[in-house]
Amino acid sequence: MDIDDILESWRINQAINLELLAACPIESFELKPGTGKTIRSNFVHLVSVRRMWVQEKLPEHAEVIPKLDWKMATGEEI
Repeated sequence: MDIDDILESWRINQAINLELLAACPIESFELKPGTGKTIRSNFVHLVSVRRMWVQEKLPEHAEVIPKLDWKMATGEEI
C-alpha cells in the first residue's frame, strides 16, 4: 500500500460520508439511531477526529477544519 492507495481510500470514504450527510434532512439530526449519539453528533465526531489527526500531524493546516458544536452544527458546516 502506498500513499496513492491511502488517498484513494480517503476519497472514497469522504464521498460516502457526503452521500450519507446529504441523505439526512436537518429534521433528522436529533434522532438517535440506537442508544448512543445523535446523527448530528456522529457527523461532528467524524470532523473532530479528522481535525485531531491533522492537528497532530500537520498542525499548520488544522485551522482549515472547523471546530463544530455537536448540538448546533448545520449540514453545511459539517
